Amino acid sequence: MVKKTIPVLDMSCAVCAGNVERTVAGLEGVASASVNFSANTITVEYDPKTIDLRRMQQAVRNAGYDLVIDETKEVEEEERKRYKALRRRLVAAWVAAVPVMVLSMTDMGMTACGRWLLAALTAIVLIYSGREFYVRAWKMLCRRSANMDTLVALSTASAWLFSLFLIVFPDFSNAHGLGGHVYFDSAAMIAAFV
Repeated sequence: MVKKTIPVLDMSCAVCAGNVERTVAGLEGVASASVNFSANTITVEYDPKTIDLRRMQQAVRNAGYDLVIDETKEVEEEERKRYKALRRRLVAAWVAAVPVMVLSMTDMGMTACGRWLLAALTAIVLIYSGREFYVRAWKMLCRRSANMDTLVALSTASAWLFSLFLIVFPDFSNAHGLGGHVYFDSAAMIAAFV
C-alpha cells in the first residue's frame, strides 16, 4: 500500500469535498481516502498494483473536479493559469453585468429593445463567465447530487429564462398582474458576484 497526498482543484464547498472523497474511496484498490477541504488536498492509501493515479484522476474529473498528479506540473503553475482565466471571466462578467444593472433601473430597460439588450448582455455573463457553474451543476445532476454550483445554476437560469419568457410573451405578464418586471439584473449580478 502507498499513501499519498494529492492536490484537488475545483472544490468550492464541503459537499464537493464529500463527493471527491466518495469518488476516490469507491475505486477498486483504494483502502482509504480523506479530503482536507481547507488545504484542497486528498490523502489516499491505495494499492499501486490495482489502481494508478491516472485512473483516480479520471474518476475525479468525471465527478467534476481535478487532481494534480503530474509530478512535473507545479500546482502553483496550474493555479496561476486558472486564476488568470478566472480573472478574465470575472472582468467580462462585470463589464456586461454593470450595464445590465444600470439599464434595468432606467426607462430604457422597460422598452422592448432595451429588454432584448438586457437579455443579450445577461446571456454573455451566464454563458461566458458562468459556464463552469452550469457544467459542474450538470455533472452533479448526472450523479444525483447537488452542491453550490447547482444552486447558482438554477437561480440564474430560472431568472434569465423567466425574464426571456416575459419579453417573448408580454401579454402573459399583463394578464397575471406581474407588471412587466424582468429579472435579468438578478441573474447577471448573481453570476458576477459568485
